[in-house]
Amino acid sequence: MSATPLPGFLASLAPLLDHYGYLALGGLIFAEDFGVPSPGETILIAASVYAGAGRLNIVAVGVIAVLAAVAGDNIGYVIGRTGGHALVLRFGKYVLLTRERLDKAERFFRRYGGQIVVVARFIEGLRQLNGIIAGIAEMPWPRFLVFNTLGAVLWVGVWSTVGYLAGDHITSIYTTASRYSLYLLIALAVVAAAWITRAVLRRRRRGEAPQPGTRPGIRTPRTADGADQKSKGMVTMAETGYAGRSVLVFGAAGALGGGLAAAFAAAGAAVAGADRHLPAAGRRLDGVRYDQVDVLDDAALADLFRREPVPWAVVNTIGGYAPHTRLDALDHGELSTQLNLNLVSAALVTKHALAALRRTGEGRIVHTASRAAQVTRGQGFAYSVSKLGVLHLVAMAADEARGTGITVNCVVPSIIDTPANRAAMPDADHGAWPQVDDVARAYLFLASPQAHLVSGAAIPV
Repeated sequence: MSATPLPGFLASLAPLLDHYGYLALGGLIFAEDFGVPSPGETILIAASVYAGAGRLNIVAVGVIAVLAAVAGDNIGYVIGRTGGHALVLRFGKYVLLTRERLDKAERFFRRYGGQIVVVARFIEGLRQLNGIIAGIAEMPWPRFLVFNTLGAVLWVGVWSTVGYLAGDHITSIYTTASRYSLYLLIALAVVAAAWITRAVLRRRRRGEAPQPGTRPGIRTPRTADGADQKSKGMVTMAETGYAGRSVLVFGAAGALGGGLAAAFAAAGAAVAGADRHLPAAGRRLDGVRYDQVDVLDDAALADLFRREPVPWAVVNTIGGYAPHTRLDALDHGELSTQLNLNLVSAALVTKHALAALRRTGEGRIVHTASRAAQVTRGQGFAYSVSKLGVLHLVAMAADEARGTGITVNCVVPSIIDTPANRAAMPDADHGAWPQVDDVARAYLFLASPQAHLVSGAAIPV
């Protein structure tokens, strides 16, 4: 069969196809799909025209193109997932891509990511960055693989069929299609701008006048029974720096953890609470998402961090108290329980929090120790030594994370004024105990962006 020349814009690829055939097809599509500028779509069409002229096999063209497209996008996904997020956070500010905007983009991508991955395959520019963006947005890989494969099959099917059947008419067809894909991209941008404008206007119309002690635009979180924080004696102060940031609070069903969840929500953070048992319905805060997890279950904890978006800060308040007993009456079971409840739990939270925060290159971890760790007289050994271990854990984790943008600190409270502590010590001077909202200020500072120079600290309150 005669070697019919490729028409129009495809002619420049004829030498590559003549000499390397399927290898050129697969190589250029593979390279294009993880961001390397190369004519992947063009060579797909050219190879399909060759197949229409009998010089290549159309089935082989389709299979090789799909495999190369999927493989290239997966390389891009790995690049975005392993290093892209940290690079965007580090250099994005120079192009006005702040962490808040990136978080919004990630939430949008998690919701509509499947559709985006499929449609982007047909749009020049998005096709090359598709996998990288999905990786940066931390789209779950199995979901990405499914939609990426679907998009690749549709894309290859459309252009290989057109190229195979169109022959010499391919130039005019491709020019028209490219023009309309540009129009589609412009239309999508207009729709996105309209949607953003509508959302901003609706938010402004719903906005409430700021209450004393709060920042405009931040509502005082309410519990499920309708009472606000102020009426329950919780924190209403609005610290700066938490807008657009998420905080994961462990022990959110307890008095201290619940108070901290309220404090961070009042400060503008998106708060998720985690505990072995969920709070009673009347004690749950509006806007706070709760997860039930046993922090001593390593696999369950790992699954929680996989399911949750990477938080800005992880705050751990899980622990338990055991009173003083003589060492010659030390109970082995109590010692094991206290070590698990106070130290092992903190170590496992640290393990998974560090792994998650390293994906973004920054963040905060704040633990809860106790004054009992720093004194001996009158303290129960099991409780004291377990909290002493938390201090050592914080120091070691801070040293390991030094230079990464991640800080690890702890708050060291004395006895906090909570219902449980009052019931356990009815004859104590309750008026001398610090309130939860006062203690919360230490956590708010240590978890804030402003505390970037503080790591390995144990703050007594």
